[in-house]
Amino acid sequence: MKKPDVKDYWTESLLFGTPGFAQIFSRDQFLAIKRRLHFVNEKEADSKDPLYKIRPLINHVVKISQNLYTPKQQLTIDECMIRFTGRSKMKVNMPLKPIKYGFKAYILSEAESGYLLCWKLHEGAKKTIENTQPLKNIVYSLVGPYQNQGYILYMDRFYSTLPIARELLDMGFGCVGAIMRNRLNITDEMKKEIDKLKRHESLFYIYKSSLMLTCWKDSKIVHVISTFGEDLLSTVTRNGKDNEGNYCRKEVDCPEIIKSYINNAKGVDLLDQMIGYYEAKNRSRKWCLRLVLHFLQVAAHNSFLIHRWETGSQINYLEYLKSIVKSLVYEIRLRKYLIFTPGKKRNDNSIQLALNEFDCKLEYSIQRFCQICTLKGLKKKTSYRCSKHGYSVCVLNCYDIHRNNIDFCL
Repeated sequence: MKKPDVKDYWTESLLFGTPGFAQIFSRDQFLAIKRRLHFVNEKEADSKDPLYKIRPLINHVVKISQNLYTPKQQLTIDECMIRFTGRSKMKVNMPLKPIKYGFKAYILSEAESGYLLCWKLHEGAKKTIENTQPLKNIVYSLVGPYQNQGYILYMDRFYSTLPIARELLDMGFGCVGAIMRNRLNITDEMKKEIDKLKRHESLFYIYKSSLMLTCWKDSKIVHVISTFGEDLLSTVTRNGKDNEGNYCRKEVDCPEIIKSYINNAKGVDLLDQMIGYYEAKNRSRKWCLRLVLHFLQVAAHNSFLIHRWETGSQINYLEYLKSIVKSLVYEIRLRKYLIFTPGKKRNDNSIQLALNEFDCKLEYSIQRFCQICTLKGLKKKTSYRCSKHGYSVCVLNCYDIHRNNIDFCL
């Protein structure tokens, strides 16, 4: 349930309260953690890095994502928007995007699943003026760990240039990307030929034996460059009219390389779609907290995909997120079964598990070393002991071991 203020989740109102939050931890404890959350020692961090406050988290998520999974051949480079309306020098305005204000990130993902492989934030207009050199830096920083391994990159027209395509070929990548006409070195005669195309007609051009330009007219003319492929035609489904003038779906001719681009240039969009279903919308003035929530969602999405691939499970994304939350609060939820005996002071207060009358009982006593932790080679003190057997044990894990195996401490 979405509420206007975070504090409302701890209200005691019968109609608007959410009792589960208060059973896990208190409101003041949550707000204190949120206010003091840090990922780096600011005295030792490189303050010249705009993301130094959360750089360890970013590096950890990206590194673990790359180590745990080897992607398929098709990869996608695209940008995504992270919603943020507070103050930050890195915030941008993208009026044509669904999310118009926030942070813009450049992402490398697997084309089929949207699995995030690499991430780079747009750090301000001064460092990302649109010319060839900054675009090269963005692309190379994203694809660096995967060069000379036979991967194919699918890019939109923002990243596609002829020099980048040639250099990606030298780095061992196949490249397919939509490209703007003003970035092509084509003659006036070629422009006239392309402009004369009728709907669903196509043209192919070879540039210096390493690049192929494919032009196809759908609702408008599409230009795609590639470093592999042939001048082959396939079919795609489009809306049209039959012989009687009725609207229907029909098959039309389309170049094979453009059909491949349509099917594989949506990896980052899949990632945005999955995260957007259950987006964390905890409002905050701190820009770093918004990016932290984004990366927690990215980590959850990547782990969800790995869980399904490794186990063959058909669990949906919502149920998987619920299972993560349950596992994170598991030890805290165990405390709900611990009942304080009423009518006694703390110095002789006893605790028992509400299961049956034959279970062991914990009582409050002087602080001693836990006997089970001692057997494990740990030095851990506890203020509780089993009143029935006299063993000093920790409240949660060690007490469960003792209750299931009475002779473990002997």
